Amino acid sequence: MQCLPPHLVPVYLDTLLHAPGTRFLGHRAYTATAAVMDGRRYARSLTTDVTNNAVATEQFSEMTVALNGRYSRFLATLGRDDVTHVNGPAYGYFEVYADNQRVFRSQALRSRLTPVQTPPSGGLRATPQELDLSVLGVGSLRLVTHYASRLSQRARLVNRAAGCIWGNARLLLVPPPRPEELVPDAPLRKAVQTAALRLAAQVTGSPKWIRHLPLVLGVTPLRVEAGAAGREEAIRALAARQLFTVRRGPSYVFKPLSESSAAALLASVPAAGSGVRTTPEAVAAIGREVGADLVLLGAVDRNPKTGGWQVALRLVPTRGGASAAGFKPVAVPVAG
Repeated sequence: MQCLPPHLVPVYLDTLLHAPGTRFLGHRAYTATAAVMDGRRYARSLTTDVTNNAVATEQFSEMTVALNGRYSRFLATLGRDDVTHVNGPAYGYFEVYADNQRVFRSQALRSRLTPVQTPPSGGLRATPQELDLSVLGVGSLRLVTHYASRLSQRARLVNRAAGCIWGNARLLLVPPPRPEELVPDAPLRKAVQTAALRLAAQVTGSPKWIRHLPLVLGVTPLRVEAGAAGREEAIRALAARQLFTVRRGPSYVFKPLSESSAAALLASVPAAGSGVRTTPEAVAAIGREVGADLVLLGAVDRNPKTGGWQVALRLVPTRGGASAAGFKPVAVPVAG
């Protein structure tokens, strides 16, 4: 099994058909399908069709998806299904709008398997067309399929463009910031990464836990004392990133909570700097409620013996008591 960083794992649009913020307009809603275009299979595709009906809303179908700035690229192969296009072989256009600005329009597309007579014209295509767009910072993406109504067409059932395919339509997440962008201070950055790796080594060295990989890890606010060379959110993100990239063989050691569960955990644990202390047992109970196997606790503070800065991290199991796994707290001095 190949392991990919999360930002390289595609988010297929067929999983967003019923997501909050997804809307449909026009002749027909987009549906999931396994399509074949020009003899090649596209297993994770969207399909729709449009007509040349005099009613304007019959001439297009559109789908709007909420991106909220979380994605970097949108990719798809556009064309016509080898089988279903025969129900309406007319040319169609594919358009993409980012925050209501058109950023792409395809050539007029049909299947090469069914000829359609048109006057001599440029911009016509009988094979699939590739699409790769940047969507960095985009809040919403709108996919529009149009009947090519301005093009004179002659063929059987030519008043319909059926089997319009957005082949393997998918999004890629925004790549995470580099470690030096999160925590510019090199000694602090190294201490955070080292502490996280030492925690992961405790897990991979435990026969009890490696049987259950990947483990769901919840991350709580860290306690960062005033004067530390980094922001709490950035230090927490760096520690989490280091843990989520650790693998044992083909498997990741940890996987994150869902977005809603992670937010619930952060909201339930007293924020760093609030002055409210909580026990590992209390955090374990909260983590258990949101579905975590382990919860990360930590601090960037002064070592009481040396007076120097240190990164202290700890993994708390959510079942069997805070000491059930035998995980030891890790403290790494910040050099310099």
